Amino acid sequence: MPLPKIEHPIHEVYLKSLDKNIRFRPFLVKEEKLLLMAKESEDLKEIASTIKQIITNCCIDEIDVDNLPTFDVEMFFLHLRINSVGETAQMIYTCNNVVEDKVCGHATEFDLLLKNIKYQDTEHHSSIIKLTENVGVKFNYPSISIPQAALDDKFDDGGYEIIAEYLDYIYDQDQVYKKNSVTKEELMAFFDNLTLDQVQNIKQFFLTSPRVVLEQELACSKCQFVHNVHVEGILSFFD
Repeated sequence: MPLPKIEHPIHEVYLKSLDKNIRFRPFLVKEEKLLLMAKESEDLKEIASTIKQIITNCCIDEIDVDNLPTFDVEMFFLHLRINSVGETAQMIYTCNNVVEDKVCGHATEFDLLLKNIKYQDTEHHSSIIKLTENVGVKFNYPSISIPQAALDDKFDDGGYEIIAEYLDYIYDQDQVYKKNSVTKEELMAFFDNLTLDQVQNIKQFFLTSPRVVLEQELACSKCQFVHNVHVEGILSFFD
């Protein structure tokens, strides 16, 4: 005789890049095991891969998780955590308030209210960068597979690898040139012809991309100074 099947509640999360709500179920014991193994590995690539696998397992609607921007993966995963583990995460904040010429330094434990997570946008941010009056480029957002620190390092080396990887298309007044329609050599020749100011404008696209953040007021339990705690980055919640 077959065992009874357990019904799971259905929740929704709004994803910015898709501009719609996506349905999901809470993660289960099998997903919790995956999380624990990924956390113990302390390998960022494995953690990113595990997070995407759990989202794929729990998502009811059909989406391309591999191509979701980092900010949407973070928003989805945090809503999964809220509805699977709870609406709070225990954190420790070290007070940096100066009292009588000395830094307080007291560590205060507190519950971070995850329900207050939100997208943070930068004014005038756009995925389309105008290089000249008639020429511009369009980029896709990076995925969670590449941490922000890795993006910064690659830009320090010139940035061409990142530019080429996330380029969607180049356009002029006559037509659009999709990345897969040109050779790597043609792309490198195009980028080599950019000015430093134009490269900086491209870099700003990556630096000002939407982020998932949480802000919460916290009073130090020793000196009572009220801090505005700012948390971002999915690893901050990976417990």
